[in-house]
Amino acid sequence: MTNEKTWYKAKKQERKEITDFLISMNDETPIPLNSIKGGIESFLDIWEKENNGEILCSKIDNKIIGISQYTFGEPENNYQNKETGFLKLTIINPKYRNDTKRTIQLFSKYVEEFSSANFTSIKWTSLKHNNDYINKLYKKFAKVTGECLNSQQQPGYVWETTVEKLDKKIKKYSKFIK
Repeated sequence: MTNEKTWYKAKKQERKEITDFLISMNDETPIPLNSIKGGIESFLDIWEKENNGEILCSKIDNKIIGISQYTFGEPENNYQNKETGFLKLTIINPKYRNDTKRTIQLFSKYVEEFSSANFTSIKWTSLKHNNDYINKLYKKFAKVTGECLNSQQQPGYVWETTVEKLDKKIKKYSKFIK
């Protein structure tokens, strides 16, 4: 029987386990995280700064298979817009990437977290060249509100929705993935 713990708020004492997961995903992770020295530390530093963000983890058999980090406000706006939750980075082991149920569970956890923090909107980015599954899935939950370049100057989309709208869509899609 698989022991599954899906999308919970990570604890500070899991820092080494999270770091080990990121290193194991090194070839799967876009730069700058694959520049091990600075990337992982900056990822974890945001988490450890007071009131800047959190990391969610997903486990199977007590082993991390995915992490997702969010911030309180957008990093590009110096975290000043505290009504916006920003999904900074999500990394999932390739074995579990096209798992719609796990994605909906992640969005559901974000609704829970953002509602309790009184956020009204949610934003995230994705690369334009992401596989079709990701960008098609995101279209079901949010709208593209702009385009961006990541730190490697790769083109991407900016997605945005409200916490209320995301909650309604999650409930709608949850019926189909029991």
